Amino acid sequence: MELNKVLHVAANEIRKFYYQPNLRHIDDYELEEFAANYGIRTQHGSLVFTSNVQSSSLPLTIYVGGKDVLQKNPNAAQSRILRELPSTLAKIHHYAKKVPFACVEKRMCNNDDFNLHCALFTSLYKKESIRLPFLWGQSVFPAQKRRALKLHLVCIPEWPASQRQIIVFPELGITYVLGSDYFEDIRGSFLRMAMYFAKTNGMQAVYGASKIITCYDSREKKFKNHAALFIGPSRIDKTLYLTDNFSLSGKGEDVKLLQDGVLFVRKYNQVLGAEKIFAVKVQGLESRLHSFLYRAALNRKTNFENVVIDHQGRLDFQDSTITDNGKALIQMRDLIRSSPAVLANGNPVDSENINVSSIEKLDSIKVFIMAKFNSVVPPVSKLEPRQAASVFILGESVEDNKIIGEPASNPYLIGSAEEEVGGFLNFLENNKQKAETYLINTGSIGELAGKEFKRKRKARPKKIDPEDILHICKSIFKQDVKWEKTRYWQVLVPKAKENVNLDKYKAENFYGADDIKKAVLQLRSERQEHLKNFPKLPVYIKKAVI
Repeated sequence: MELNKVLHVAANEIRKFYYQPNLRHIDDYELEEFAANYGIRTQHGSLVFTSNVQSSSLPLTIYVGGKDVLQKNPNAAQSRILRELPSTLAKIHHYAKKVPFACVEKRMCNNDDFNLHCALFTSLYKKESIRLPFLWGQSVFPAQKRRALKLHLVCIPEWPASQRQIIVFPELGITYVLGSDYFEDIRGSFLRMAMYFAKTNGMQAVYGASKIITCYDSREKKFKNHAALFIGPSRIDKTLYLTDNFSLSGKGEDVKLLQDGVLFVRKYNQVLGAEKIFAVKVQGLESRLHSFLYRAALNRKTNFENVVIDHQGRLDFQDSTITDNGKALIQMRDLIRSSPAVLANGNPVDSENINVSSIEKLDSIKVFIMAKFNSVVPPVSKLEPRQAASVFILGESVEDNKIIGEPASNPYLIGSAEEEVGGFLNFLENNKQKAETYLINTGSIGELAGKEFKRKRKARPKKIDPEDILHICKSIFKQDVKWEKTRYWQVLVPKAKENVNLDKYKAENFYGADDIKKAVLQLRSERQEHLKNFPKLPVYIKKAVI
């Protein structure tokens, strides 16, 4: 494959898309009118759509470009896609001149310094595909006339399922999504390109979420403002932690979710957002357990994909017949308006602000790295910056009793994970007067792999109760939690607190001291071995692994 020729073809052809006679530019009003024909209205007036593809195409995604963006160790499917790339591009551009296409142009990000002009070209050979530009158009902001960096995405959902693939040209800001009508493939492709462009423009891009918290500091006897960043790979049950208000609904207190998905750290003093929606998995959502999120999900402007709805328009979040991956796309303004602080105090809502605009004006920034373990990792740990960097690059979560690593905690990573971790550590150190970092375990305690450990176990594994973690988070913001050294880990853990029984999570409840030490050493050894896959990672970060 001649790389330069392929890049030249992609760059030239994307410019032609704007002027093809089979292309129609569609505005927001037409989008909803057309898309509504292929969805079902709920009793609340929102729309439910169903896709044929119901899971991410990440394993079928390739990056094409210079040596800095090429994937390491591609799987068999990715290798095949790369080999066939020239002929695939020729087929795409030949086909795209025939069938009807819709074009929707929008803006990602909402600030004065970093914005992205995004163009989505969607084939309407299957007319129901109009729901994809409709959903995406609801997710970002109206385009502006002023100059901005450009991203382009060509989506052909009807491409043969056996040749489903996503082709990314990071340096050109171009992506082709073929054979998938799954909305997250569209959204994720734009986010991936945005993260790469942010990095090439001197910013740190992080896969995570941001909140602003105003609460009373019990130590200094005054109200303080804090930024909270939640960082971690997918599959770690972040939703409850992102949407909870930490029981902070008193007079003068406020919790506002700004962003969920991708964060852009600019000059170490701003954390910018990308979208105006909260995309959440809603299987199992209950009004009793998730009242804040449940309330927002029932708003008319919320749209759904692959969620069961009955003949009377009633949503059923407990039914996973179609898939257990049903999603809701909730407008951030509706999420804010449904928060206890707004409902209780009538706080003003600024639905267009998705940014932590000035760290200097905040009292602190709390960074919560979220991971999922099932062994002897404490529910909450306080980390030093270098320890946080080592945890960040590992991006750990447990699946089927195996720890899966997502480098830099980022499913959309392009290029060097070591560069990402360097930027993350710089952010922590440049804000060391205000930044504090914590590790949250969203899994369980007491499930060590191996028959030897299971025979010796004193008690059944215990799932970590999110309510306990939320109480600790509240105490962190209010500065009324005390920390102590743990016997087995090189970190600080919270001391016992009133109304929070942390003793039930002590490793000694499940295993003897020797087995705990053995498990900790084994996990640390596995981490150190895994970090050998990152040869450019500084030694001081490798040594800081907990």
